Amino acid sequence: MDTTLAQGKGFEVEGLLYTSELSGRRTGYTIYMDPMQRMTRNDLSEKHIPIAAIVKGNFKSYFAESGPPKKPGDEEGEEVEYDGPFTAEAEKENRLLLVGDGNIALDRYVQDPRQLLFIQNAADWLLQSEDLIAIRSKQIPIKPLREVPDVIRNLIKWANRIGPVIAAIIVGIVLWQIRRIRNKALMVG
Repeated sequence: MDTTLAQGKGFEVEGLLYTSELSGRRTGYTIYMDPMQRMTRNDLSEKHIPIAAIVKGNFKSYFAESGPPKKPGDEEGEEVEYDGPFTAEAEKENRLLLVGDGNIALDRYVQDPRQLLFIQNAADWLLQSEDLIAIRSKQIPIKPLREVPDVIRNLIKWANRIGPVIAAIIVGIVLWQIRRIRNKALMVG
């Protein structure tokens, strides 16, 4: 990504994501990448190429000098002057996020939760609501269980295995005794 044009127009540019120490560029309209090609150090002679950047400034409209485009009229081929609100240049500083790959937000590429967090935080930042970023970026502290001695752990494990069986046997005996007492009372009475 080339950020020199934005810097030349007086915009503030800040890099966000960079490539590694061993990087290279391919330029041209059509680029063929051969997966079997062996890369050499000469192919990877550049380092820290920006692949995502932030641009801040007062941006001009594409139509600042020519005016807004005409809109289609009721009849075919007719064009009507645009009569709605038009802003040639932003009144306050705006933000622009540039990412070298437009596929960054596609579902099939958002495998890593950190990538999704980057996209969400970027959207919040562009909307100028940094409070949401602070809330989303909070980490829930991990509270590990305290260490239990092996004897107690084994005792709990066996109690969980045998306990339900013993409880079922006790409930069965209690119900059997209740029926037996009820049947004796019916025979006597």
